[in-house]
Amino acid sequence: MRSYFRKGKKDGKTERLVRRVKDMSIVLTRNEKEAFLLENNLIKEHQPKYNLVLKDDKTYVSLRLSVQDKFPALSITRTIKDDGALYFGPHPYAKTQRTSSGWFNPCIP
Repeated sequence: MRSYFRKGKKDGKTERLVRRVKDMSIVLTRNEKEAFLLENNLIKEHQPKYNLVLKDDKTYVSLRLSVQDKFPALSITRTIKDDGALYFGPHPYAKTQRTSSGWFNPCIP
């Protein structure tokens, strides 16, 4: 945040953004993962004009364990349903969850 308000040359988009700021608040999180998840939720809720990265309908991935099946399966999903499965997440780094080392990576804060 500090870089936005320093004196000096900024691109046009940043200058317009700074001029429109009326209020700011700081939310402390326990770790970087929690900060990413909070940012994701706030961007989806407020749809900020200048932040395009997480504005789409995608969300972070969760691991789904289908415990109700005869042979439970572990899969990656972006939607959590009330289907009797166990869900672990969300995880901000989908690539990590797709690698063999990520499948059992305890990323829950």
